[in-house]
Amino acid sequence: MSTMIGKKAVVSIKRSDAWKKAGVMIKLKDVDSQADFIEVRIGFAEFARAMTGYETVDCEFDLVTDDVGKVIETKNVLVFVSHSENLFVKSVTDDLLKPHECDGWQGNVDDLRNIGRKKLARAEKAGRYQEVTFTRLVYLSEQTEEQVL
Repeated sequence: MSTMIGKKAVVSIKRSDAWKKAGVMIKLKDVDSQADFIEVRIGFAEFARAMTGYETVDCEFDLVTDDVGKVIETKNVLVFVSHSENLFVKSVTDDLLKPHECDGWQGNVDDLRNIGRKKLARAEKAGRYQEVTFTRLVYLSEQTEEQVL
């Protein structure tokens, strides 16, 4: 794991009943990549003792640093959708987005289904074009020239 100094993150602390026992969940999110990179789970009593400085307490945590240090890159692509395609079938949406999902790009399925993103000027009898947002995480040095401008 590499050392990153001076990175910015946001912290959220909230009550959690989602895991084995009720308690507090603390998350840290990298500002640039919007990736949660640490999630700490701690019981209420342990959290109170730690916050008051009374003692050091045990907790559980998950650490995922794969995307820390990357930035979100976005682009919009017109995707043709025929009138006969059911956009609520996963295999159909996967097939429509797949040609555009290379080099780490991931299409937003909700954009594909959102009639408000239909491009009327390019509509045809056989179907329509939907403007779909694609995103990927890249290191700043890998950002494409069109995104930097």
